[in-house]
Amino acid sequence: MDPNELTLLVQRDREAARRLIDGLSLDEAAPVLAQLPSRELWQLIFLARNPTGLVRTLPRTTFFTLFHEVGPADSVELLPLATPRQVEFCLDLECWRRDELATNRADEWIHRLREAGPRTLARHLAQLDFEFLIALFAGRVRVMKRNEDVDPVELDDPSLSTFDDLYYFSFAEDVEANVALELTQTLKVLRDRTPELTVDLFEALRQDLPAEVVEEARRLRDGRLADEGFPDFDRALETLARLEVERFDLERHRKLDPGSIGASTTGSELVPVVNAEASFLVAALGALEAGVRAGVERELAFLTNAVLVATVRDFADMSEVHRQAVGTVSCLGLGLERLARGDVASAAELLREVRLEAIHRVGRTLVTDLVTRVTRLRRETPLAAFGGRATILGHVVARTMDTLGATPPSYPQALDVEGETGVRAFESLADLERVDAVLTRGEALAVFLFHRLMPDPHEWQGMDLEGCTVDRLTDLSAHQLVATMLANVLLAREARFEPIPVECLADLGERVAAVLRPTAASGALASAVEQWLEPLLDGLPLAVTGVVRRVVEECREALVTQLGAFPSESTVDPLAVPIVVVRAPELIARTERDLPAM
Repeated sequence: MDPNELTLLVQRDREAARRLIDGLSLDEAAPVLAQLPSRELWQLIFLARNPTGLVRTLPRTTFFTLFHEVGPADSVELLPLATPRQVEFCLDLECWRRDELATNRADEWIHRLREAGPRTLARHLAQLDFEFLIALFAGRVRVMKRNEDVDPVELDDPSLSTFDDLYYFSFAEDVEANVALELTQTLKVLRDRTPELTVDLFEALRQDLPAEVVEEARRLRDGRLADEGFPDFDRALETLARLEVERFDLERHRKLDPGSIGASTTGSELVPVVNAEASFLVAALGALEAGVRAGVERELAFLTNAVLVATVRDFADMSEVHRQAVGTVSCLGLGLERLARGDVASAAELLREVRLEAIHRVGRTLVTDLVTRVTRLRRETPLAAFGGRATILGHVVARTMDTLGATPPSYPQALDVEGETGVRAFESLADLERVDAVLTRGEALAVFLFHRLMPDPHEWQGMDLEGCTVDRLTDLSAHQLVATMLANVLLAREARFEPIPVECLADLGERVAAVLRPTAASGALASAVEQWLEPLLDGLPLAVTGVVRRVVEECREALVTQLGAFPSESTVDPLAVPIVVVRAPELIARTERDLPAM
């Protein structure tokens, strides 16, 4: 049965969908159910004649995804139907932060199980590793056992609780009252329904072995997750390691036995990882034989799970899980396209012969190198003078820097459609090239503005292009004035902030006139401008130098015209010349209108 057809049937005719699923055996239904979207799967479970059977056929990864995508508040209804192993898998993913037990997350699960009823609570807790139960209570619950010679009346201590006048327990001072109440009620359910387990638990809690117990609980948990295709954290980190792309050695990363591809990676994917957006990867997969493709997809599921282990802080946050999974496939597609040089047949051969982890690391390195450039750009430029915003470098540059700083790094759709504010995963090497071009432009502008035009970072302190007023501008030094105005010329339209008002420019024009009239002649001015400009523009891309030169020349000519005949041919002081880049008021509209996109 096609899962897509069943999905549509659930949406259009729920009764027909119910009859269809009830007509299948559980073995027949299981592979179809595992591929349904969570909303339709949820509806179908509670339409069916045997919801318990359907839930228990679900792979543990599917159960986890269903539980969190539907939402824990509603998904409590699944817990009485679930197997203890399905619930244990949820705890294994959610309740650990690397090597440490996250008791707050474990407490949330205790609360959910209690909401599902005492029978469900006892059934699931009794099937968990005993070491996990000890670790859950250890350090928070102190247990003492009454000596048979001591009368219970003598232990009349309000801080102690007991269910049988034999074992007494109290909570550590840092345990909140609501948590203590929840744990007490949980212990009572266990005492009523599994008394032998509770006695064993109390005896274990009397011992002072929390570190050893937590370590053993973690070891058992790691083993179970490995069986589901989730490696331990240290192994998972290897999938993120940088590779020297230009020195990539295919022979070093070949699969040991391509014929048994994927055989060593059991379990299923937590979320679907191959999507239409990964077009080059999809095309390469489509060129593989069915059996080989199935093995590659199992290997991809294992790779994705490894990246999730290394990057996801909270598995209950399915949006983060989806982002990282999509990012994994994106990097795999980029690495594949790079190594195959865009040839689908070569890409298929790479999928058949080379470990996906290595191909993924190539793509991740390409993206990480862009992120490193953004980090360097932020570190080496005084963006703090602009509230930390990179709009001084242009709206598109700033947006690109922000999206590369996301987790995982993303592609700004503004590079595809002007004005678009969304992001998506990188889909091709062409995306990387567009981002590279934008960052190159930003780096060049940063060099010009921050390292050549006004290299002293102290001069930038307190400047704010978005809040300029006449009073504010008249307080600026000559270099601050130049940097502010030139940035406005080059970037106002692209950066999407309000340009400096015309009246401010008029006021500044008067200041320029006052400086230039008594000291400069047109010939000397032209020479001084070139003398000042050449070292500033040396080595920068034409996209930057062309616009700067054009703006400076137009400003110079306009100022010469505006100032009229100079009274003398005296030499212009080159240190005063940078003020010439301030635009004359009549150039505002034309310069911004004609300024080419950079």
